[in-house]
Amino acid sequence: MKILIFVQDVGLGGVLRQTSLLADGLGRKGHEVSVLGLAERDRNWRYVWNSGVELSVLYTKPSSGAPGRAARLIRTALALRSRVKKEKVDVLYALQGDVVKFISWLATRGTEVRLVWGRRGSGNRTGPYYSHWKRSVVFRLCDWASGSVPLAIANSEAGARQER
Repeated sequence: MKILIFVQDVGLGGVLRQTSLLADGLGRKGHEVSVLGLAERDRNWRYVWNSGVELSVLYTKPSSGAPGRAARLIRTALALRSRVKKEKVDVLYALQGDVVKFISWLATRGTEVRLVWGRRGSGNRTGPYYSHWKRSVVFRLCDWASGSVPLAIANSEAGARQER
C-alpha cells in the first residue's frame, strides 16, 4: 500500500519524531511510505530526521498577505492532488495541522484515495491561537469538512474526545 504522510510544519519537535517513527514502522510492515511537509519551520530538522523514508518540503518561505495565502492553499491542493494521482497513493494521512487537513480534504475530493486525519493535542480550540481570524477560518473549514472524512486517528484519549 502506498501511504503519503502530510504534515504542516517541518521543524524540531515531537511531531517530526513521531512522524519518523510512524513512517519507519509502516515501511517495515511492507508499505511504501513518503512524507511531505507543507512548510519548513527551521532548517535544523534535517539533523533529527532519523528515518530512511524520504521527506520533502513544499515551501521554505511563508506566503505574505491573505490573498497570497489563499492562492497558495489552492495551488497546493492542486499540486497535492496531482502528486497523489501520479504516485498512485492509496492513503493520504494528514497527520498534523488544520491547513494540511483542509488541503488534503480538497485534494482528495472525488478520488479513490483514502483520507485519514490525525487528531493531535488535548487543548480546547478556543484560545488565542484559534481566535486569530486567519487560523479561525481554516479551523472552521476543517470543522465543516470533518463529517466527510472517513477516518481520524487520535494520539491521545483527550484528542479522541475532541468535538471534530
